[in-house]
Amino acid sequence: MKTNAIDSTRLVPADKLTLPGMGFGYLLGVAFLALEFGEQILDPTSTSTVPTPVGWAIGLAGLGYWLYCVYRFHQALQTVTDGAYPITPLRAALFHFLPLFNIYWLFHWTNTMAQFINARGRAHMGIGWPGFLLLVAIVLKSLDGGLALLMLFAVGAYVSKRLRATLLPYGAS
Repeated sequence: MKTNAIDSTRLVPADKLTLPGMGFGYLLGVAFLALEFGEQILDPTSTSTVPTPVGWAIGLAGLGYWLYCVYRFHQALQTVTDGAYPITPLRAALFHFLPLFNIYWLFHWTNTMAQFINARGRAHMGIGWPGFLLLVAIVLKSLDGGLALLMLFAVGAYVSKRLRATLLPYGAS
């Protein structure tokens, strides 16, 4: 019978537990901000809020990398629990695309992960607020895509740090 627990007797290869870094996400956020500032400098009278094709590309790259990060977080948890962690990596990433349900999903997966981390006692992850900050990032996207990306990956860095603290003894890097 599988349990939602880490089996410390099981040797887990470290390469399977490598968590994604948030540096690339931060770079995309800064690039988006630089593009916005550059467009404003080139045409200070412009009131257009529609991103340029380059802005769209950076935004889509940010979304893609964020979903990759969410996938990898859950993949590490599936590995250390021998598949018993309740959220599969693919489900974790793809449920972000379901309209309206995606709002609930931001809170569900972060709270489930927080409960897992908090139960281990090695680290503490807040319940509720990581999901709230992800929701704020989505709302912020309509005002400023660069700041939204930076906020998204700041939450990702928080989650990654808590996961590392929890999984480190089991091979995570």
